[in-house]
Amino acid sequence: TFDFHVMIDRDPAARPHPGTEVAVRRYIAAMAAGAPNYVDMTPDFAGAAYRAIPVARYYLHRWGDFRSITFLGRDEGDLDVYRVRFARGWSDWRISALSDGKVWNMRFWGVSTGPLSTWQGRK
Repeated sequence: TFDFHVMIDRDPAARPHPGTEVAVRRYIAAMAAGAPNYVDMTPDFAGAAYRAIPVARYYLHRWGDFRSITFLGRDEGDLDVYRVRFARGWSDWRISALSDGKVWNMRFWGVSTGPLSTWQGRK
């Protein structure tokens, strides 16, 4: 397995950027309900998210129901890193600070299997 923790700032004073946890939760809930929440995304990211629907749905279905989310810190690119636990697994999610309240960069990884999905839009 690959330890993604080596890329996370372990500064105990590190705090998430405003709104990122809610954005991750809303994205997961929207995908579980059947479609991304495009109103929460920049236009470029919405396009990338649309193209990633099959991959995101596959893994979210595989992992099962959402259970919890924990802020782990910030990575070397200043993205907030969250550990998301599901009924049948967990994954690490990275999300940038929001741009005018909208998601413009978010990705998720399965810790033991490497990158599962990654996409990025522009601010």
